[in-house]
Amino acid sequence: MRRNNRATKIRFIHENFIAKKNGKKIPKSKLSRLSDANLDEFITKAQPLYDQFLRTTDYIVSITKQNGQTIEWENWEAESENEIREALDSEYSNLKRIQIAEAKDRHFCKYCGTVAEGANKDVLCSECHDLFGHNLYSEL
Repeated sequence: MRRNNRATKIRFIHENFIAKKNGKKIPKSKLSRLSDANLDEFITKAQPLYDQFLRTTDYIVSITKQNGQTIEWENWEAESENEIREALDSEYSNLKRIQIAEAKDRHFCKYCGTVAEGANKDVLCSECHDLFGHNLYSEL
């Protein structure tokens, strides 16, 4: 669940509103200069959508099919892990492996594909670190 704060409002507006002048997303740099009252005007226009956005969390998801093919998503917005599992079950059958973790400061290890801690995507997971004696994939 997201916090109802200024940063969350800016992200929501950036992702969901289009500038009238050029038809593109409103840059976060412009949104950050708006007053709280102006941000709230945007939020009021899309209150039900914003309320739903607050209930979601960003997840990283990795699946491995029976044929060994791996598919990864880095920013899957969902209200719960169960919601993700249900979506995967309806789309794919007979998955070998499913990994789901909150995305905050986590990524998939470049070597083995398991969840690794840290925002730096070059950092190996703890198992690979123990195995190779290196912290970074680029050191291998």
